[in-house]
Amino acid sequence: MASKIFKGDMPELLEKILNHLNNEIYSLYSRATLHKLDLHYSNYGFNTEIFYLLEYNDQFFSRLQDFSFSLIPDYTENAIALLKILANHATNISSLKLEKVYYNDEPQLLNAITHFIKSQEQLKQFGLFSGEFFPMETHDIISALKSQKLSLQEVTFENCNFDAEFETLIDCENLEILRIRFCIDVKILFANINTLEIIGCSIDTSYMVQILQKSGSLLQRLKFETTDDEVWKK
Repeated sequence: MASKIFKGDMPELLEKILNHLNNEIYSLYSRATLHKLDLHYSNYGFNTEIFYLLEYNDQFFSRLQDFSFSLIPDYTENAIALLKILANHATNISSLKLEKVYYNDEPQLLNAITHFIKSQEQLKQFGLFSGEFFPMETHDIISALKSQKLSLQEVTFENCNFDAEFETLIDCENLEILRIRFCIDVKILFANINTLEIIGCSIDTSYMVQILQKSGSLLQRLKFETTDDEVWKK
């Protein structure tokens, strides 16, 4: 069956998928596969039978390569259930984007996310995008990303809080592109970055000097946008 790309909210998204499978929910037992999924939980309920069928169909998500995911708090349990299914059946994702997935006070959701990241075999692109007023902590996420140190090539963080764990990303041997936007406590000492983007962050200028010194000719693209009070000297 030819691959399809589906986008939308729940349950509209799954409705599109099921309609594509001949309007029959049990068609999920067929050999149909999904390559790209943009999933946005909205203010709707949906049939939990769908999750049951997806859990026992190891073929449907087996070729999923591009996954974008956003969530509102009311659907945390459903999100956890889906992430567990994907961790078992979708292990070849190359691009993962988490947008406004607020896990700071949801340890079970955070655990499901980190387990899902660790389950991947060839993750190349990762993005974590938080809301302006609800910055996400990155400690456990970055720890999970270390499991992708041989494949990870591009990382984007937006509206996040960093800690010392951020420096462990230097172990990602093939990381070439790093984008950091509107984040707190940014400290970057990467030496092999090809493209670096820092926007709206508070940063010590000494780190910028060290980045340029260590990167040398490897750094081909640098984008740095900030205000005067966000640049400080040590």
